[in-house]
Amino acid sequence: MTRLLIAGVGPGPQPGQHRVFAPGLRLHSIAAELVRGGHDVALCEALFPGAAEDAGNATEGVSSWHRLPAAPDAAAPLIARAADGHRAEAIVALTDGIALAAVRSGFDGPLHVDWFGHPMAERQMLCGVHGNDDSLAGQWLYVLPVLLRADSFSGCSNAQRLAITGELGAAGRLGSKTCGHELVRILKPPNPFTEEFAAMPSPYLRGSRVPKDARIVLFTGGYNTWLDEETLFDAVDRVLAEDPRAVYVSTGGSIEGHVSVVFERFHRRVQSSAHRDRYVFLGWVAHEEFVQCCLEADVGVVCDQPTLEGELGCRNRLYGWLWGGMRAVATSLSEIQRTDLEPLGLVHGVPLKNTDAFAAAVAEELRRGRCTPEEADAQRALLREKCSPGEFYGPLLEWVRDPQPAPDRAEGDVATPLAALQREFLAAADDRRNVRELLDRLEGSRAFRLLAAKNRELSDLIDRLGKTNR
Repeated sequence: MTRLLIAGVGPGPQPGQHRVFAPGLRLHSIAAELVRGGHDVALCEALFPGAAEDAGNATEGVSSWHRLPAAPDAAAPLIARAADGHRAEAIVALTDGIALAAVRSGFDGPLHVDWFGHPMAERQMLCGVHGNDDSLAGQWLYVLPVLLRADSFSGCSNAQRLAITGELGAAGRLGSKTCGHELVRILKPPNPFTEEFAAMPSPYLRGSRVPKDARIVLFTGGYNTWLDEETLFDAVDRVLAEDPRAVYVSTGGSIEGHVSVVFERFHRRVQSSAHRDRYVFLGWVAHEEFVQCCLEADVGVVCDQPTLEGELGCRNRLYGWLWGGMRAVATSLSEIQRTDLEPLGLVHGVPLKNTDAFAAAVAEELRRGRCTPEEADAQRALLREKCSPGEFYGPLLEWVRDPQPAPDRAEGDVATPLAALQREFLAAADDRRNVRELLDRLEGSRAFRLLAAKNRELSDLIDRLGKTNR
């Protein structure tokens, strides 16, 4: 048994919760598996933007639960306090922001960092959607301190393992002491569900929001940066034109604090459709309502852009649909889908950017209809056997049984010349950040503005500092 602190971004799935994103599923799925493994676990949890502030702990069996602010500098001292109070022997930190907070907490024991999806590839998608690269440097300043400090890393695919390894090389971690040592593990995303979905007393969709005999194409969750909304719309609209019983039902929508333009573009396309009355947008719904949608709909759809983010990452929403007895049509991009779910016959994979193939696949699965009870049981059995947390989280469970510093950190900070250069870069970046914050405070002061207006040398100095630190 190891005394562990796990920290990440929630919330996890729980009654009444309207917004559960991939980081929350990952956090609570790993926390639950650590508890099942017999470890003494304290849980620290920040909230994804837009989540209900009263969201509670969704994992039973943890020794303590702590709410974190999302900002790394604000979260760091609370992580330090929680780790000290729990007498934690190691920390498991998830997401870029919380991993940075763990680094800044000053905890000097073994640290494992899980990036569920590649931070720089995800930021590339955000830059692409908004048409500028202004946030790239800021994202790297979240990633680099973690690369220089953590003892063990994990991602959700072998492709991501290699991407993180490349960044570790750039940070100076691939040196003589780590030669032959595996710094990065693969934690494929498992099916997070264990019990059959409980149905509501009466239908949620059929007979009220859609006709009783509708053939339901379901989209759940955020319209994220990776979504190919053009191909999705063109394919679905073709299905609606050819099948008068087909309807498109969407839960979720824009992602507050992250991206809204993708949903807005999709919604504008719908408004111009001759079949717009058969597009049903429910917005973000409670967890029980999401479950009921999975118990009533026929086919779930995922339509990816051809991106590094999708190749390195995964699409968690597939599991909810499959667990509820639905069919699934998804573009073949993520590793977990191509190597695990498609070979098991659980997902109908289609090529990227191919409206004809996507529409044909959706139409075919609609004709098949929902799984029969026997087929649904068989799907769940496959997910339990082939995609269980115990199977996919094995590399982390092995590490936490005896967590140790990485070989190049056994005597303190990583000491390679390349790591030293990276620390110089971080120190310079931190100095620039401190100057910018000072300038912001000064410029916000009315007294200082009056003083600078009367002192030309002071005004010129502030102007030069501002230009240097943009």
